[in-house]
Amino acid sequence: MRTRISRRQFLKGLGLSAGVGTLASSLPLPRPAAAQATAARPVTLTYVNYSIGVDKPMWDSLIAEFNKIYPNITVKYVPTPGDSWGDYFDKLATMIAGRNPPDVSRVAIEGTRLMVSRGLALPLDEFMKGDPEIDEYLKDVSPRLLEVFRVDGKTYEFPFDWNNMIMYYNTKMFQKEGLQPPKQDWTKDDFLKLAQQLTKRTASGETEVFGFGFAVQYFSGTMPWMFANGTNILSDDWTKSNLKDPRVLEVLQFMQDLVWKYKISPKPPASHADIYSLMAAGKIAMAGGGRWPVLQMTKAGFYDFDIQYFPRWREQVTEYGVGGVVILKSTRYPQEAWRWVKFLTSKLSHELMTKVGQSIPARRSVAESPAMFELPPKNARIFYESIQGPNAKPVPSPPTYNLSLIHISEPTRPY
Repeated sequence: MRTRISRRQFLKGLGLSAGVGTLASSLPLPRPAAAQATAARPVTLTYVNYSIGVDKPMWDSLIAEFNKIYPNITVKYVPTPGDSWGDYFDKLATMIAGRNPPDVSRVAIEGTRLMVSRGLALPLDEFMKGDPEIDEYLKDVSPRLLEVFRVDGKTYEFPFDWNNMIMYYNTKMFQKEGLQPPKQDWTKDDFLKLAQQLTKRTASGETEVFGFGFAVQYFSGTMPWMFANGTNILSDDWTKSNLKDPRVLEVLQFMQDLVWKYKISPKPPASHADIYSLMAAGKIAMAGGGRWPVLQMTKAGFYDFDIQYFPRWREQVTEYGVGGVVILKSTRYPQEAWRWVKFLTSKLSHELMTKVGQSIPARRSVAESPAMFELPPKNARIFYESIQGPNAKPVPSPPTYNLSLIHISEPTRPY
């Protein structure tokens, strides 16, 4: 018997997390065109990032390149794991409240307005003025990526990387079943039919392969279907709830039905990483994601996948989130922190990140370069292409995204 989900159950279970989200050593990458003068005094910057540490080799390589330009600035990389961006912001709040804030912090779109509203982020506008390298960078980045980091006319972050929500599929499974890969204009019904055909069960009814998989996640689980159904959990300006829209409950019912009615998805885990592990093991045929699954699946030795736009329901929409870094107002070293932030706008840093499959580079020139195609998927052009279409929407990211930082109104300087 099919169990229907109530709005109360939805409100209780809805979490705010994203995955926006590495293997790197000596890569033959160009140095930045112009290097600023080396800092005169030895300085150590603490840089905190939302990560379980798998991307530490990449950041170590970036820091090593940075130190060729600024040998007196030590960047101490602190990967900070969490179940979601919200969990990460909880830990960041603990650091700040404990008078041990970082100098620079990784902050995705989900936390930008949160950080700004609490007076924790340093505006970058004064640093940017008259800088030709920054002007060149800004021309190389989609306006849609830039605008999410501008609040009340001020710039608080530069896009370093970003992720969209597209559909991954196992190419060998499609070939084995004689199925054509999904087309760009495929629909929710097309998706459901394919997922049912790709689901395989034993004689006893036990599922061996699921046609689709998703996690209990905000960015990578719920929101792409909300957008596809022409709805949102918030108003367009992110100031009011939109949960009374019948389409919201329609989406949640559909997602529940994927598990309990159609039985084409496993019970959703808390982490999307579990879904990509199952996909790499041949247990799931399709899953939504940005570019971050490329890193996890190729590290697991799985290369037989490709991507397509997320299917259309009432609309075909590409959800996206953007990642950058924030200089905290509490830093003792704003100039040195700026040098690190500016370095991350360079083509060098974007190319290194791109080669390891971490995310989609913010720079268009790098996203369309050979570096983007050194790893699967074959249709990697879809990544940057998706942000330029008419139906691309940022993940809703209100100032009230995370309650822990709401109670911190001013930065605390370390002693």
